[in-house]
Amino acid sequence: MLGWLIPRPNEDFDDAIADDALATGREIAGALQGRPGFRLRKHARRARRVISAAHPIWNGDEVAGAVVVEESTNPILSVRSQALERLLVLTLAAFAVAAAVLIWFATRISARIRRCATRPKRRSTRTGGSRTRIHVY
Repeated sequence: MLGWLIPRPNEDFDDAIADDALATGREIAGALQGRPGFRLRKHARRARRVISAAHPIWNGDEVAGAVVVEESTNPILSVRSQALERLLVLTLAAFAVAAAVLIWFATRISARIRRCATRPKRRSTRTGGSRTRIHVY
């Protein structure tokens, strides 16, 4: 709805670590020694981050290898964008309702003031009596 104001992250990029850089990562080295680990890194061309997690594969008592999983932080950014969009829509709706109530109230007050100004003024005596007829509706 408000994509022009709050951009949503796109899911169509591939930022896999190159095989030679993958082998030198500390999360991989830790997984090959039996400790699971993870690493956050920035995307080369964008402000997005990619998280990679590594876990050892055990064969008995020794580590046979490691499995590495990578995922971008786009799902988190997408949820954040949706929350900001909802907050903005609710805020704008609340302001619209408040403005409508204020306009209605101001119109009502000004109509009452106008009505009072156009009525004939009562003339009173020094003792508080009225010199004109008072019409009761």
